[in-house]
Amino acid sequence: MTMLRYLLTGLVFACLAGAAQAADVVYLVRHAEKIADGTSDPKLTDEGRARVCNLQGFFAGKGLTHVLSSDYHRTRDTATPLAKSLGLKVEEYDPKHQVVLAMMLKNKPGTYLIVGHSNTLPELSLVLGGDDIGPWGENEYDQFFELRFAGGEVTTTKHQSDAQCPVLAE
Repeated sequence: MTMLRYLLTGLVFACLAGAAQAADVVYLVRHAEKIADGTSDPKLTDEGRARVCNLQGFFAGKGLTHVLSSDYHRTRDTATPLAKSLGLKVEEYDPKHQVVLAMMLKNKPGTYLIVGHSNTLPELSLVLGGDDIGPWGENEYDQFFELRFAGGEVTTTKHQSDAQCPVLAE
């Protein structure tokens, strides 16, 4: 992170420190396994699609009100089945503007699923006041994080997922 990013992050913390937390829970999920096709916007592998199915089971009873994704095939392909299974639409966000996203989360109540990238979700966790959840390895897809906001405190919980789909295994 550059010095400017540290300063901007500090400024956001200072601006939001006394504000009431609007989001109740934010889940940070890295996109599922992607095809190694050498492009900058690959789609998901079969293993990745199975992981999405596994995540659908986890999120079924979590009361999600918003599903957000960056504008890449791998994130949209992770977010869309989850959103559809819950009757929600995928909302797009720009992963280059973590501060803007954090400010929106601080001012819009709900339970959010943010599908992003290994190089952007750790920064978002910090900007929201959560734990340092990075770095993630290039082939690390089995973890995701829950940031719970209560009484001005943020609690970060790590969850595991696998690339097994209970529905497909039957």
